[in-house]
Amino acid sequence: MVPPLLDAFVPAFPGIPGGPELLIILLIMVVLFGLPLVLIVGAVFLGWNVLGSRGERVEELESRVEELERELERERQD
Repeated sequence: MVPPLLDAFVPAFPGIPGGPELLIILLIMVVLFGLPLVLIVGAVFLGWNVLGSRGERVEELESRVEELERELERERQD
């Protein structure tokens, strides 16, 4: 039987988190901070690729159209 005085004692410091607790804390930190960061970086990367390549692609297509128009004019003249 446990004396009633021992039930009244509360430790001054809570226990230090062990392995499973630290893994849960790490998982929560990754979800709270890592996932939004990855999403933001991914959105910036995709936006940069889409907007950056669009300008080059338009210039390439414009030069191709000009080339085809010149070719068409040569064909009409002959």
